[in-house]
Amino acid sequence: MLKIRSFVRIIRNEIHILRAKNSANGKLDFAAAELIRNTHSMEKGLSISEPRLGFGHQKQQEMMTQIQLLWNNQSVYRQEACRMALGALSDYIRFHKERNFSDEVCSRIEAFLKEYPVDEFELAGGTIRIKREELKFDTEEIESFFRSRHSVRDFDGTPVNEDLLEKALVLAQKAPSACNRQGVRAYVLSHEKSRELSGKLTGIGGFAEDVDRFIIITGKTSAYRPDEIDQYIVSASIYAAYLTLTLHLYGIAACVVQRNLLYSKSWGSIQARFGIPEDEQCVCVVSVGNYKDITDVPASHRLSSEEVIRFIR
Repeated sequence: MLKIRSFVRIIRNEIHILRAKNSANGKLDFAAAELIRNTHSMEKGLSISEPRLGFGHQKQQEMMTQIQLLWNNQSVYRQEACRMALGALSDYIRFHKERNFSDEVCSRIEAFLKEYPVDEFELAGGTIRIKREELKFDTEEIESFFRSRHSVRDFDGTPVNEDLLEKALVLAQKAPSACNRQGVRAYVLSHEKSRELSGKLTGIGGFAEDVDRFIIITGKTSAYRPDEIDQYIVSASIYAAYLTLTLHLYGIAACVVQRNLLYSKSWGSIQARFGIPEDEQCVCVVSVGNYKDITDVPASHRLSSEEVIRFIR
């Protein structure tokens, strides 16, 4: 009976995801995600040592069609996708002009770019150059920083500094993302709204009342293709991991609260209550608060490296 019930929940979850993806907004957001994916394909092609001249023409033609579809949409997400794509296409043309190469598609891209006169400072795609000599850090200090992070469940009950909280959330956006699609969203609940959520969460017995804020981390299912059906979980989880470190960087205590990844009526009511789009699934919740002067935390001993890590030579 338990297996049948689990199977039904999985099927119900997949139906919910498909319905959300096929809604009007879901289709437009999928187009934006595909535009970002194609943009990143251009960026990757331009960042290898010897790009093939005239590469990627099928993707570029898809990008132009997607930009035409999304350009006049007021969604910030879709507008940023267009700016990223226009930047990558501009960089693509620059690369080929420097090598005195042109063909029919390159000429078409140049004409297309003239129809979208975006200031170069507003473009957000293409390649940037980094220097190895600039990538030098105090490794001992960073190692100490990593080792000093703990999951905290005993907060001092005072309000978290919202400016620092926002800085941590923004910095966490540097987390790796599948083809840069960034199918992750974070919802920071006020202290009052956090009280509403605490009663719906499991696994936080004994410390929920001291939490100042809850951050709901969601994965945007419409950002991924059918054969990437669970990728939203991976990207959102990586973001959440980065967030635990950026919160620690700014002196904010935190603890990740797990949840069942399958859609449920309870999650549906939370979505409706807080205005979270239908195509987003909650992956985890992060509880945040301020450190006490002295705090006890679980030892959380890590397994030996021999158990976890294996070099295959």
